[in-house]
Amino acid sequence: MIFESIPSEPTSPRAFVEFHNGFLNKKDDISVIFRWNQPDFTGELIQGYTVQCCSIENLKEIRICDDESVSATIFESTVHNLKPNTTYYFQVRAHTKVGAGPYTDLMNVSTTHENPIPQLLIASDNGVQLWDLDSKIMVNLVERPYAYDVVYSVAEHKIYWFQFPGDAFDKESLMTREMNKTNITKITRVQAIAQDLCIDWVARNLYWRETNELGYHIVKLDLTMWQNGTIEYDKISKRNNSPNYLTVLPSMGFLYWMEYQSLDHQYAIMKSDLDGKNVQIFLKMDNMNSCPYRLSNTLLIDAINMEEPLLYWIQGHNLKYELIAADIRFSRCNLILSVNDDERLYRPLTVDLTNVYLFTQKNIYILKKKYALLDNEGNAFKHVQIVENVDTSINNMKVFGKSLQPYPRTECLTPDNNNYNIKIVNITANSIVLNFPEPIPKRGCKIYNLPTTIYSIYVSHCVDNNLNKSDKFNMQTYERYYEITNLMPFTEYKLKLALSNFYFNQLSMDPLFGSDVILRTPGKLNAPENVTVQALTPTIAAVYWMPPKKLNCVTVIYTVYWESLTSGNGTRLISDPFINKSTLQEDSIFFTTIQPLLPGCKYSVYVRVYPVSFSDLYNDSLSKTVHMYSEPNNITLTGISLNGINISWILSVNLTINYILEYKNVQTQEWQIADSFEVNNETVMYYIKNLLPETLYKFRLILTYPEDVNYTWPSDERFTFQTLGELSSTPEILATLYYLSLMLILVAIVIVICVCYFYCLYKQRKEGNKQVFPLITTDMELAILHEIPIENVQFNTLYCPTLPEYNPDELVLTKIKREQITLAKLLGNGAFGMVFQGKVKDLEGPGIETPAAIKMLRKNASSQDKKKFLQEAMLMNHFRHKHVLRLLAVCLNEDSPLLVLELMEIGDLLNYLRENRKLEPSDTQALRLQDLLAMCEDVARGCSYLEKLRFVHRDLACRNCLVSARDRENRVVKIGDFGLARDVYKDDYYRKEGEGLLPIRWMAPESLVIGIFTSRSDVWSFGVIMWEITSLGEQPYTAKTNSEVINYVRAGGRLPKPLNCPPTLHQLMLRCWSAKNARPNFKHCLENIISMRKGMEDAQLNSVDVI
Repeated sequence: MIFESIPSEPTSPRAFVEFHNGFLNKKDDISVIFRWNQPDFTGELIQGYTVQCCSIENLKEIRICDDESVSATIFESTVHNLKPNTTYYFQVRAHTKVGAGPYTDLMNVSTTHENPIPQLLIASDNGVQLWDLDSKIMVNLVERPYAYDVVYSVAEHKIYWFQFPGDAFDKESLMTREMNKTNITKITRVQAIAQDLCIDWVARNLYWRETNELGYHIVKLDLTMWQNGTIEYDKISKRNNSPNYLTVLPSMGFLYWMEYQSLDHQYAIMKSDLDGKNVQIFLKMDNMNSCPYRLSNTLLIDAINMEEPLLYWIQGHNLKYELIAADIRFSRCNLILSVNDDERLYRPLTVDLTNVYLFTQKNIYILKKKYALLDNEGNAFKHVQIVENVDTSINNMKVFGKSLQPYPRTECLTPDNNNYNIKIVNITANSIVLNFPEPIPKRGCKIYNLPTTIYSIYVSHCVDNNLNKSDKFNMQTYERYYEITNLMPFTEYKLKLALSNFYFNQLSMDPLFGSDVILRTPGKLNAPENVTVQALTPTIAAVYWMPPKKLNCVTVIYTVYWESLTSGNGTRLISDPFINKSTLQEDSIFFTTIQPLLPGCKYSVYVRVYPVSFSDLYNDSLSKTVHMYSEPNNITLTGISLNGINISWILSVNLTINYILEYKNVQTQEWQIADSFEVNNETVMYYIKNLLPETLYKFRLILTYPEDVNYTWPSDERFTFQTLGELSSTPEILATLYYLSLMLILVAIVIVICVCYFYCLYKQRKEGNKQVFPLITTDMELAILHEIPIENVQFNTLYCPTLPEYNPDELVLTKIKREQITLAKLLGNGAFGMVFQGKVKDLEGPGIETPAAIKMLRKNASSQDKKKFLQEAMLMNHFRHKHVLRLLAVCLNEDSPLLVLELMEIGDLLNYLRENRKLEPSDTQALRLQDLLAMCEDVARGCSYLEKLRFVHRDLACRNCLVSARDRENRVVKIGDFGLARDVYKDDYYRKEGEGLLPIRWMAPESLVIGIFTSRSDVWSFGVIMWEITSLGEQPYTAKTNSEVINYVRAGGRLPKPLNCPPTLHQLMLRCWSAKNARPNFKHCLENIISMRKGMEDAQLNSVDVI
């Protein structure tokens, strides 16, 4: 009884061998699936199975699985990691609660060849099923109707199929799902009738045929791009005839299909590249001389054996259906199987590693491949296994198994590790167009097409104007040309390229990185924002601004520019540009001051920003206007005594919040505060006591403006007063005596002028007919005397009885004839006459022509004009100095005398300076700082020479100085006066009512008030010349009228420091503009300028506006 309860041995033991390469399973693996059926006799309920397996090496048994327990419902056991080319032995037994039954006979299994489980993937009207032909088990993968054409990807464990819609008017869709999951995804809706779905499992592309009223197309869909969100629905080839049985051979890199040739009325096998290009006839009947069988419309290419692929097709012949096999070159073919008409073979026809599968309406024929080879003879029908068709609605079927989709070696699935660099095609302010390199296959791997390359671009740039903080973003593309958009102008970007494909993730590999590419987009930075300007003092303004919201993390320079709206000063900039620091935040406010500005003037101010080393890529803020405070009211002397001075000053209403008057002895350095004062309405009276008699005291104001900024005014010594020394009295009486004395002096001056006038008139009449002029031993003035108002003129009191350094013979005028003179170019003309450029013969020797300037009177000149003209020649004939214009000769023509003067080719200094404004500071011809100092030195040398001769010029200005050449080596500046200045530069002269033309802007206060002209008044004018030179020809006191200039100078006003003027030179100017007795002489000025030139480095000048 117990014996009968033990089950018999399991039936039908069988084994399948599967090879798995490293790509799909992380490492190479050989496995055996050992299967069996239930025992014929069980007796009791089967509780499980026990499996034993082993191998024999060196006559020793090696246990692989020792009594492995298997569940009663499972009829298989899988053993992994077996050795190749080895024989393993398997046996199994069943057991019940009573006990274990006997083992089956040992079954030997060789791992030399692969023998996978036969499985079919079926697309039918009922969905998609996976049918295990060995176990007769069918698994429903998709329970949706109308599935048509199905393929799978072993690597992804996914299936793809076409699904017809339930609605007849809708279009079919391409679907997918993972085999171990239930979620179904629609990839796309196809655009026409789709058939012949196939897959390139290596390059990961789907292919199918589409049919519509326009014809036939072969379509390709890139799975890599689809999985990354891009559906690349590419019709790669248009065909006139239907391409049937579309097949991909990844190992060979070709597409094959069967196509009916209407011209030849026969079928042909077509071939193309995997991108649909290079379509050609691969095979048709004309090439099948060695094969007696005709091609039909059913084609199967068996590419499992990559070294020798086989072709299978079915043809109908004499009421029979025949299976034909041929090699891929059609050099051999063979009849494999023939069946009668009642067992008609249908499509589909499919093949796996060991079997060929044929489909009829009722059955599935399974033919072992070893009986379907080219060398087999006879009918293989007796070797066919017939399986009853479980689903009569099959639309398509494909063999299924890992071994059916062979991959190249693992290293061939990724590109070669090369240096992949980005190429910049185009770059704009907001975009970059890139060209990516094509991946290079590894050596020996070129036969396979790789999946679509994924180009990942990693872009980084710093943010928030912080060099230590960066923003990163990345993007992916599949195109070799790609445009990165929405970039910022003038921003440095770092690009890094990474190449990868589907297999990088599968193999846990890092992408292939190229070299970093650093580039900068063109364009300009945004302009500075929130610019505000505020007057702090009459000469200083504060400028505030915020940086652009996006500085793009570049180091930038801020430069503040300002332009006077009420004068011709032109646009200026601060001497020290501001450079931003990387630590600054967006809400930081920059601040600077601009000076010196002119009191009471309006200025337009803006801020410029540009990157370091890219000054041409600037951007300017909006201009802001500021109205400077007016200059304080003058300090007025109201009383003076032996040891006291009274000062009055009128407050600037609503401008200053505090004021202090300071004074000091000019011989000391310590300032003292005037603390004895009283305020009467808006007038402040100061009483300074305990002063030293007959001593100069300098006064200044310390003013505090609303922004708590102190302003010292004036910066020069204009308010210098001297206490009395002769007698002591009250300040009020002394002031009265002072003004009374001044009136008496003026009356005396008028009397002296009258006497001198009649004396000169007498002398002119006496010497009017002389043609040779002897040495003059009385002091003379270079300016024309009648042009000074009679009531304000005082003769020059300097006296020089003899001039021992001159030979009297040298001072005799050289006379020439009119025929010796050739006039050429007109240099200028005016009310007095004209000046020509010309040549004089025989002046420096026989046959020698000397270039010269020829000055002549107008045609209707009076005899008095002629006398004055010759008097000018007589004066100029005294001068023999490099820096004073020389008279060469006179021509005493009866009609009109001519003066022959030294030719200065460049013309007057004022025009030369103004022309230089047109040049860029970097121009080799542009003036530099040492050039300006050299011009000042030339004029000072000429003036020092005139001072030694006790001559007073009275009209020193740049317009009356002449320049010999433009190059530095030959350039000489000379003092001279053609008399042209009053006509050419008429705006520089002012005619008071009843008076002659006066150069108001160059005149000293004593010359303006009482008409006194001395060498010290020439020093004042020389100070203005230095100001003209360093301002490159700007008109003094540009913003003021002539009347305002007179009042401004009398009240102590002075010119501000020009933009290109060194501070030490400006201090010399201020000394030239001091009180008369405090001014230096020309010798002292010359020594100072020479010392400056030696101790000062040359420098490029700042740009100024063109006048």
